[in-house]
Amino acid sequence: MHILTTTSASLDDLAEPVDLRQTPADVVALSFTDSDLAGLATAWKADADRLPSMRLAALRDLR
Repeated sequence: MHILTTTSASLDDLAEPVDLRQTPADVVALSFTDSDLAGLATAWKADADRLPSMRLAALRDLR
């Protein structure tokens, strides 16, 4: 037997939006771990002139 949910939530009920003050990019990478973001940044910098633009953000900052 399935029990139906009697409560609902919308985006308006969640935390306020956060402006990370980053310019737009072709690729956005989100992660909970700083080591993931650091690794992506290092790899991207090695070939930045041949790769699309990229922005990184920690998911914890987007709560």
